Amino acid sequence: MAGLFNTLNISKRGINVMQAGLNITSHNISNASRTDYTRQRLRVEASRPLTAVGGAGQIGTGAQVEMVERVRNTFLDYQIRNENSALGDVNVRQNVLTEIEKLVNESGDVGLSQMFNKFFDSWQELSKNPSDLNARNIVLQESVNMTNEFNRIYNELQESKGDINDTIKNSVVEVNSILNEIDALNQKIQELTLTGNQPNDFLDRRDMLLDQLSSKLGITTDTKKNNGINVVSKDTKLGNLVSNKESDGDLRLTYVESIEPKGTGFPQDVTITYYKNNDSTKESNKVELTIQNMTQEDFKNLEKNRIILSNKEGVPIDSSGNKIAGNTVNSSNFSSLSLSSGELGGLQKSHTEIDSFTEQLNQLAKSFVYSVNAIHSGKTDATADKTPFFVNASVAKYDADGNLMNPDEVAKAESEITAGNITLNKDLLEHPEKLKVKLHDNNFDDGSQNNIDGADNADRALAIATLRESLFNISDIGKTINSRQDFFDPSKGGSSLDANGLKIENAVNGVKLETQYKNAITTIGIRANEASREADNLEDLVYNLEISRMSVSGVSLDEEMGNLIIFQHAYNASARVISTVDKLLDVIINGLMS
Repeated sequence: MAGLFNTLNISKRGINVMQAGLNITSHNISNASRTDYTRQRLRVEASRPLTAVGGAGQIGTGAQVEMVERVRNTFLDYQIRNENSALGDVNVRQNVLTEIEKLVNESGDVGLSQMFNKFFDSWQELSKNPSDLNARNIVLQESVNMTNEFNRIYNELQESKGDINDTIKNSVVEVNSILNEIDALNQKIQELTLTGNQPNDFLDRRDMLLDQLSSKLGITTDTKKNNGINVVSKDTKLGNLVSNKESDGDLRLTYVESIEPKGTGFPQDVTITYYKNNDSTKESNKVELTIQNMTQEDFKNLEKNRIILSNKEGVPIDSSGNKIAGNTVNSSNFSSLSLSSGELGGLQKSHTEIDSFTEQLNQLAKSFVYSVNAIHSGKTDATADKTPFFVNASVAKYDADGNLMNPDEVAKAESEITAGNITLNKDLLEHPEKLKVKLHDNNFDDGSQNNIDGADNADRALAIATLRESLFNISDIGKTINSRQDFFDPSKGGSSLDANGLKIENAVNGVKLETQYKNAITTIGIRANEASREADNLEDLVYNLEISRMSVSGVSLDEEMGNLIIFQHAYNASARVISTVDKLLDVIINGLMS
């Protein structure tokens, strides 16, 4: 009789196992359309056997559910997250480089290189008829058009940097939100696992968040007991982003709202402004931190990176991982967070791309200023030039009649001219007769005072027109060349100016103005194409890896239908065994009574 009851229990266990299998299959089918879902399967083990009477051996007692497990390949997860980080990086850089290509707009006859040609062509035409007021006005108008194009490109580049900063800020908020959710899930998963449960759906949610996080920055994960994990950034070793044990020391990202130098020259103190936990809805969260003795390199990195590390409370940490006490810190114990991959890393690198192109544009603008102003005035000393052709728009001031009021200040500010503030001297625009086009115009403050040369003399206009063929060491501007005098100092890598400013000796290893610009544009195009090819390759790689992961973890409806039939028949078979045992027991019990 004990044998029949054992058979009854075995069948009962079988029904329970098959019922669990039907539930899991139903759950898989219900989630078949979700890409973030991991297929679950039943792991079954034999239940504890009974020892037969007389020591003949052990008799099986059926099966029981060991656990419900996810079908997951952690190595594929590792690969996908690595490539996700690389793809996020290159996608951002590709978009920024493509945007730079579009804003320079070198197609057709509207690009800056075409403005150069029109500028020099107008001087060429003026040299043929130097007394023609219309020809002078054309020169001035083409100059305005060229400087306006310089200004437009520069301003749009700065707007792009502002857009990048806004995107960095939004991404930082998103990253912290993801980290907080992973942290909460991490603790819940460990609690459930500790009680003997397998929190598969929570694990799926955590894996999905890790995938999202990996596209933002490079991460590594370290699995601990009870399904807990540590999440670490690849670019910092100061602590965990998420710990398997709940910790206030976990790191978070903080966006730097503003960066204000307190002096001139480096090293110097710099004040940064940020909001605790990036929450700008409350003014009480606003904090100012002064970084003492910051070097120029660290300052540039901070401007580019815009991110510092903090703890969960939003208090920044120093380079040793300790909380910064007070509102000051020495630069030797402070650093911004530079990311090597992910969207945030790509955004930071995009700052470098824009800054590099902006620097080349500024060098080109200064080359025009130094060379044209020098020939126009016949002087390499800016302070001796009372009617400069190009001026710094942020410094130049004019009276009601358009006369330049502060030539000395303008001369001092010439070396501070950039593509953003280069402009034509309004004095010349209002008084075209002041334009210097003749041989001896260098002896006078403006061309209208020349009483030496005849009306047909245009030696200086022709010299400016031939500037397009001159070779200048443009790449050294801002390095060894920092003024008009340096620009014409061969010992500093510059050219030389002779014959009353009408003859320029080419610089060693120099390039033409237009060639320098085209080289910069070509470099941007090459980088954009390389980024595009890299992005295409990475997209294909990530796609193939995701297909591989789906082949392992995804739900196959055909397979689930097969499992459904297996569980159904096994369930029916166990029920049939119970029915048979019931009849046998009935025979034994009722048969004895009769």
